[in-house]
Amino acid sequence: MCEYCGCRQNPAIGQLMDEHDQLLTQIDAAQRALANGDGPALERCLAEFSALLTQHTGLEERGIFAAMVTADEFTETIEQLTEEHRSLDRVLARLDTTADDLADQLAEMARDLAEHIDKENNGIFPASVVSLHPQEWAIVEQAHAQQS
Repeated sequence: MCEYCGCRQNPAIGQLMDEHDQLLTQIDAAQRALANGDGPALERCLAEFSALLTQHTGLEERGIFAAMVTADEFTETIEQLTEEHRSLDRVLARLDTTADDLADQLAEMARDLAEHIDKENNGIFPASVVSLHPQEWAIVEQAHAQQS
């Protein structure tokens, strides 16, 4: 994860990056539960992952993404990242915990998620810190305040 620009010190960005870490941890835990044949743990991990993913992507879209679009900054990138959110939702909705290829499905989701997180942590988040003005940060802060 990025640590070079200091954007994690921004409370909103720091929260989103911490959630990224939690999402990666949850998908890893699901993969381990599957490998260990622990169906209840797998179900629990996937439920927690799904809930966090929904909350997290909604917060990004209402906060940092909305602020970037308002500032007319990186609009195409924001559209791509938003579509990646929808893609992750679709893959998660199609997961079948009884499928023979579930390990492959989880591995693909983990890969896609890691690539997506890299684009945000090392792209859009640092860019937001240097490009957004106070009125755009107010959008981010409002989204985070409503989340709490």
